[in-house]
Amino acid sequence: MFEGLKKLLNAQTTQPENEPLLPDLVTFKVSGTHYHLDDVNKLATKIQKYGMKPEKLISMGYAERRVYRYFYKNEPVQLIPEPTNQHDPNAVKVLINDILVGYVPKEDCEAVKVFLQYPLRITAEISGGDYKIVYSDASEQMFSEPLTIRVRAKRLREGK
Repeated sequence: MFEGLKKLLNAQTTQPENEPLLPDLVTFKVSGTHYHLDDVNKLATKIQKYGMKPEKLISMGYAERRVYRYFYKNEPVQLIPEPTNQHDPNAVKVLINDILVGYVPKEDCEAVKVFLQYPLRITAEISGGDYKIVYSDASEQMFSEPLTIRVRAKRLREGK
């Protein structure tokens, strides 16, 4: 995911000092989320529609669509280097609403730490979890998929 950024960081360049040679946007999937599920679940709020009767959901236009059990709070997001991490002193932890939800993938930590030297707007998207599908005959089927957290960091430039 960060291969282009890593090449830019390792390349010899004549780029002016006041304009870093970095992409404006980086994204990555948070690692280790499964170790922090209890904490990630603290970000969850029940969605009222999930508990509704199938007929009601059909009348609201939710037939054949996913209806999730929870909405996950996804801000504010912080990326914080963790040099005292016993497993990897290069680690960068990911916090959402001051809750540890996982880490930047090991192969991306060095590049992310360089990116963190600049003003950023950092956002996250949490997807997955329990959901159901209501069918047009009012039957319903329950599903669950692993939670995934994707982080997006956009570099802010002066005057833009």
